[in-house]
Amino acid sequence: ALYAYATGLSGADPAMLALLARETGGAVFSVVGEAEIDAAATAHTIRPWHIEKAGMEGTTDILLAGRPTSIFPGQTLLLAGRGRPPGPLSLTLRRGDALRTVQVPLRTLDSDLAASAYGRIAVAQLEEIEAPEARSYALHFGVVGATCSLLMLEAEEDYEAYGIVPGDDAKTVREQAAADIVARELGAAATRLGDPKAAFLAWLDRLRSTPGVELDLPAQVRAAAERLPREAFDVRPERLSCACRDGVARKDYDEATAEALRRREKHGAADALKALSSLVEQNPGDAVLARDVGYSAMEWGLGGEAYHLFRRVAQARPYEPLGFHTMALCLADAGKPDLALLCYEVVRAGKWDGRYGDLRRILDLEYLRFLRGAAEDPRCLDREHARTRLGEVAEATAPRVADLVVVIAWNTDGTDVDLHVTDPRGEECFYSHPETAIGGRLTADVTQGYGPEMFVLERAVKGAYAVRAKYFSSDRSRASARTKVYATVYEDWGRPSERMTRKVVTLAEGKEMHDLARVVKP
Repeated sequence: ALYAYATGLSGADPAMLALLARETGGAVFSVVGEAEIDAAATAHTIRPWHIEKAGMEGTTDILLAGRPTSIFPGQTLLLAGRGRPPGPLSLTLRRGDALRTVQVPLRTLDSDLAASAYGRIAVAQLEEIEAPEARSYALHFGVVGATCSLLMLEAEEDYEAYGIVPGDDAKTVREQAAADIVARELGAAATRLGDPKAAFLAWLDRLRSTPGVELDLPAQVRAAAERLPREAFDVRPERLSCACRDGVARKDYDEATAEALRRREKHGAADALKALSSLVEQNPGDAVLARDVGYSAMEWGLGGEAYHLFRRVAQARPYEPLGFHTMALCLADAGKPDLALLCYEVVRAGKWDGRYGDLRRILDLEYLRFLRGAAEDPRCLDREHARTRLGEVAEATAPRVADLVVVIAWNTDGTDVDLHVTDPRGEECFYSHPETAIGGRLTADVTQGYGPEMFVLERAVKGAYAVRAKYFSSDRSRASARTKVYATVYEDWGRPSERMTRKVVTLAEGKEMHDLARVVKP
C-alpha cells in the first residue's frame, strides 16, 4: 500500500498520487509541512479494509464517489444510486483472508437535487475512464466538465449550421447504468494495458466518436492492422545511455534549451534530450512543449523517443492531423514501418479543418516515399499490404520524381510561418508568388499554425537555392516555448540518388527571415 503526504509544495502530481494510493489500498494525507510527515506517518499504520461490494435493497447502479477501493477509520463515503432504499447500506469488506459484512444505517432526505448529485458522481467516473457514454450523461444531467460545455445559441438555425443534433441522452441513461459502464470499461482497459495492439486499435475506434474528428479508415487498412502481431505496435526505443548525471530541474525554457545544446555538443544526443525533456516533465500537459522537444529529438536521430511525445499530443488533441503525421515520421525512423503506415492512413482517411492547407497533397508525397522503402524493408511485417498501398498512392500522387522538395511544419498554433525559396536566377517563390519561371511551385499558405507548407521543383537549373522561413506573425500570449520550424529538404526526390536533410530552426522574435538550408545543384 502506498501512503503519500501532500505538503502543498510545487512539483508533486496530486492526481497520480491519489490514483496510486487508491489502487494499492493506501491513502493521501495533507500536512502543513515536511516537519509533520514523521508524526503523521506513525498515525496511519492501521491496515485498511478493502471494499468488495456495496449494495442496498430496492436500488440499482450504486456508485461510490471517487471509486475508493479501501476504507479507514473516520473516512467519509459519498454514495449515489437509483431508487429509494428501504434499509441500510451493506458493505462487504476484505482484509487479507478475513471477510466482513457491515450494515450502515441510512436516513432518507427528499431533495430535488438528488438527481443532480447522482449525475455529477456518474459523470465524474465516466469521464475519468473516457467512456463514450459520458457525453450523454453529462448532457442529460447538465454537468459541465471535460466532456461538454453548455452553450445556448441564438436561434435554431445556429444549431443546424454547427451540426449540433440532440441525441436521445435520456434513453442512454435509462438503459445503461453508470456502474455497468464503469465495470465494462475498466475490464477493457485492463486488457489494453498489457496489449499495445489492443490499446492502439481501441484508440482508433474512439476517434470515430471524438468531437472534431471525422475518420473513415479504409476497410483493407483496418483489416491489415488486425492481422499484425502485438510486437508491431510495441514501440520501445533502446535505453538512452547518458554521460552526464546532473539534473536540470526547475530551469526555464531558455536555460533548459541552452543546457541541452551544451550537452549535445559535449556528450551527444542522449544527454541533450535528457536536459530538454525536463521541460515536459515540469509541464506535462503543454502540447507546444511536447512538440518542441519532439522536433528536437527527431533532428537528433531519436525518433523512438519523439514518437511517444507526439502520441501524447495526438491523444490530447486528436482533431489536429499533424500529430499523426509526425508520429508516422518518428515510427519510420524508429524501424516500425507497419505502425507508421497505419498513422499515415489515419491522416489520409480523416476530414480535417481547411486551415491545414494542402495537407493531403504534402502527406501523399511523403507517404509515397515511405511506401517505396517499406515495400522492400525486411522489418515490415506486411510487405504485401505496403506494396498494394504503394500502387494506389502512386496513382494519386504527382510528381513521381523531383530535383528539389522542401517541407516545413512548426510547433505553435496561432502562428504564420512562410516558406521562401530563391532560385539561382534570383526569383523568389513564396505565398504571394507561388509559381516561378523554372517550374517551382508552393502549396497553399497556412496562416493559423503548424503548417505544413511544401515547395516542389521537378527540374532544377544549376546553381544555389536559398531556403528560408519568414516569421510573419505569432501568438505572443505564450511564454513557455519558442516557435520552431521543422524543415525537411529532399534532393533528387524519388530517385536512387535521393538525399534527405532535416533541420530544426528556432525563430527569433524581431527577426523576420531565417535561413533553413542552402542547396547547390551542379
